[in-house]
Amino acid sequence: MDNNIKLLLGITDPNLTIDPKYQYTSYIEEKIIKNSKALLCHLYLSYPMYCPNCKTLMLHNGTKVVNNVHLSSAGKKLVLSIRKQKYLCPECKKTATAKFKDTNYHDHFSNAVKAKLVRDLSLSRPMCEIAADSFTS
Repeated sequence: MDNNIKLLLGITDPNLTIDPKYQYTSYIEEKIIKNSKALLCHLYLSYPMYCPNCKTLMLHNGTKVVNNVHLSSAGKKLVLSIRKQKYLCPECKKTATAKFKDTNYHDHFSNAVKAKLVRDLSLSRPMCEIAADSFTS
């Protein structure tokens, strides 16, 4: 992924790229998600991973798609649809999944969205208005 696009979107993870399935088509599409228009950005996350137990280089073992809500773009909700690499250790059979640095484990909102919510809460605005602006509930 181009560094300018990462800078505009506020993505800091260096291992995130455009999903190869969408490299010859548009990797950003407009969809209706939960009754509102949203931009769906298809990305891919993979990097070499070593087993935390035996320090062996892990093998690729499929992918898992996760959707993370990111900061809005062009007045629309931006959802990052990330295909994360799954790994399998050939020695001890331990499994792992690639970790996205801009989101906490088991969280569907990026850290940038949470930071924006905290900034907006410091202003004297109603919470329902802040939630509507951030496409959260």
